[in-house]
Amino acid sequence: MTPQFVFTQQGDIIDFTNTTANPIRPGDPVPLAGAFGVATGDGIAPGATGPVVVRGVFLGPADPAVAYGQGDKLYWDPANQRLTNNATDTVYAGYAVQAKSAGTGNGYVKLHF
Repeated sequence: MTPQFVFTQQGDIIDFTNTTANPIRPGDPVPLAGAFGVATGDGIAPGATGPVVVRGVFLGPADPAVAYGQGDKLYWDPANQRLTNNATDTVYAGYAVQAKSAGTGNGYVKLHF
C-alpha cells in the first residue's frame, strides 16, 4: 500500500514553538534548521506556538560591508543579526531580490524554505 499525503496548508506561514526564554516579536528573524523565517502576528511568547512566515520578500538588516547581486544566495548571520552573502556560521535565508552595494545597511531577501 502506497503512503498517502493529506494537504493541510499552503505553507507560506508555519507554526513555530518558541523554546527560548525570550519572546519573539513580530518581524523578528526566526532561524530554523536549514531554513529561515520571520515572526508575524502578535509574536510568540516563550513556550508558545505562533506563526512564522517562510515564503515571501522581506527588507531586513544586511551587512553594510558587503555588496551582492540580484539572485545571490543570502544567509542570516545570528552573531551579527543581519543578512550576508557569507555562508560560514550562518543560516540559509534565501536569495537577493535586488542587488545591494557596499555601504547599504538593508537588503531585500526572498525567503526560500
